[in-house]
Amino acid sequence: MQSSPTRLRAASVASALSALIFLAAGCGESSTETDAAGSATDDAAATADPAHDHGDVVEVPDGMAVPAVSLEIAPDPVSGFNLFIDLEDFEISPRNASTEPVDGEGHLHLYIDGERQLRFYNTALHLTDLAEGEHEIAVEVSANNHAAYAVDGTPIRATATVTVEGGEPHHGDAELYEIDAVSAPAMGLEVFADPKSGWNLFADTDLTFAPEASGSDPVDGEGHLHLYVDGEREGRLYGPWWHLSSLPEGEHEITIEASANNHAAYAVDSVPVRASTMITVSPEQAAPSASDEHGADGAMADSDGDESHGADADAAAGDDGLTIGVEVAGDTVEVESSRFAIPLGSTVTIVVEADRADHVHVHGYDHLVDTAPDEPAEVVFVADVPGVFEVELEEAGLFLFELAVGP
Repeated sequence: MQSSPTRLRAASVASALSALIFLAAGCGESSTETDAAGSATDDAAATADPAHDHGDVVEVPDGMAVPAVSLEIAPDPVSGFNLFIDLEDFEISPRNASTEPVDGEGHLHLYIDGERQLRFYNTALHLTDLAEGEHEIAVEVSANNHAAYAVDGTPIRATATVTVEGGEPHHGDAELYEIDAVSAPAMGLEVFADPKSGWNLFADTDLTFAPEASGSDPVDGEGHLHLYVDGEREGRLYGPWWHLSSLPEGEHEITIEASANNHAAYAVDSVPVRASTMITVSPEQAAPSASDEHGADGAMADSDGDESHGADADAAAGDDGLTIGVEVAGDTVEVESSRFAIPLGSTVTIVVEADRADHVHVHGYDHLVDTAPDEPAEVVFVADVPGVFEVELEEAGLFLFELAVGP
């Protein structure tokens, strides 16, 4: 895989985004702050379990300051809305994503109406395509291994509520914003496989990110990025990092384009300012379906393997419930999907055939069943708790799949 910090000659492509009007708290924006699960302080952390849990939460240990997070939501002038996140005592560390926890670092997870949607690495985020009505938006502070930092088992997060009203789609500007070569933003791109699932993207650029100015008049040198996958625009980025979900097997072109505040592409002599690279997705890295979404801009668009939304297998349980079979050989996991969406109250049977002695762990439900060569593990339970739950081989720390339990 090679990155190419060059500008590619390509036509500017405008993506039509659905226009949504977001009204929060009756004033067009919403801001909610929390320093630890809404009210906990550093003193509370001192009494928390210092052990790092490999699972749904990781307790803030002794000696580590409790991260504080606040969330503000404002309507975007073109489409959807913008999230602005303020963090204290916490470092976003994209290069360490999907590795073991390190005190005080990690990344963020987005929840919509209680369901985890995506991970992200920037302190601003653009979302569109929510259904009409009221929605709860939450941002959760997560350790490198995707477990939520918590105090006494309560995740550290900030929440806000928005109300979406329907409206006619507002199409973004398709024009170019001409700039001389000397003043044009420098652009480079690195894309590397995430240790757990999908791909992490780093934009090496001197563009000044200005999410608060999105939709306003251009200012030379500031703006945001547009992300393209195989020539199709997937969304806008308000920072240099992004996580792409698993892509279909084969070669894919990943491109970032420098955009002015008004969404017009920066261009030199009518050539958009871009950087691009090719990646090759192996069968082991591939998404379960070529139709899986992998973008950045939709509220439900980014998928992650550990929090994949587009990669769900719609598993409507029959009268006998749902049975999921898994085969494990070395680090290779064979299973129908990386995530199964099932109705609340379904009976779930998990059968794991592994080439080693280990324990199958269903997080959240706390089921732990031994497995060994020629001795498959069988876990049977009623999925009566809503949420997203990881299933793994405990000792190996090997991700098997996730269950998304909902109404």
